Amino acid sequence: MLDELLALTYVVSVAQAKGGHICLIVAVLLVSIMNLPKALGNTNQIVKYAYSNNGLGAYSFEFKTSDGTYRKEDGGFIRTKGNNGLIVRGEYGYLDPSGRNHIVRYIADTNGFQPEIDEQDIRFNDRRII
Repeated sequence: MLDELLALTYVVSVAQAKGGHICLIVAVLLVSIMNLPKALGNTNQIVKYAYSNNGLGAYSFEFKTSDGTYRKEDGGFIRTKGNNGLIVRGEYGYLDPSGRNHIVRYIADTNGFQPEIDEQDIRFNDRRII
């Protein structure tokens, strides 16, 4: 909250120094929009972020938020039977409202998108209907 007040104070002082009421209105709206996720109760923070790109087509990235949601992915170009293609491998996961962890691993290549759902997430009701 203190950071937002300091930002608003700075923006207001800059707007007043330039003598524009329009700048002041835009500044107040901008600060209000920046705080919208907090006002809506979304307090998740990014706790891990990594990105790498070698400039030749290969990349990787990863992020994780404070609520346990995450995604990891790497990809690059491959040569298959004389054709160039892109292959991407990754996974993502999240906790549902009941506290269960859901994980999806995937590969996307010349054969399309191929998800692999973690077997621990699948719950079967094996009661027989008679």
